[in-house]
Amino acid sequence: MCTIQKNIIINVPPADVWAVLGEAGQWSKLNPNVSDYTYTPCPDGGYEGEWNYTLGKLKLHSKIRTNIYEPMRRLVVESCGQMKSKWIWWIESDGEWTHLALTVEYSAKWSGVGAVLHELVLEYLHGEALNIYLGNIKRKAEKIHAH
Repeated sequence: MCTIQKNIIINVPPADVWAVLGEAGQWSKLNPNVSDYTYTPCPDGGYEGEWNYTLGKLKLHSKIRTNIYEPMRRLVVESCGQMKSKWIWWIESDGEWTHLALTVEYSAKWSGVGAVLHELVLEYLHGEALNIYLGNIKRKAEKIHAH
């Protein structure tokens, strides 16, 4: 199991961050690794669906579902398929700024060569894509706040 943790401070209230994060349709627009994303909202909040997740030249298809949906506080989404992952977002705020923390735990069946490739290349690519993703969330939330 591999774990990547990312944090960002966004100078807007948590409601503006949640307006971006809690909207399932934003995933493929904000995360550069997500494509062919389809989802269905769940009655109790959250969503389930499918996506392709790209790491370098590796394209992985997974089914996803929301396990925890607590507006303006926490969101947990799990995927299963070619790569198993758990995406955990935490929101903390003083009311004027928001700290968004993202932990991604993931595993795949890597061969011996694949494990080396993962450590040397894929983990870096995944981390960089998550930096872009959080930056996109920040820009979108700040745009919402400005209007």
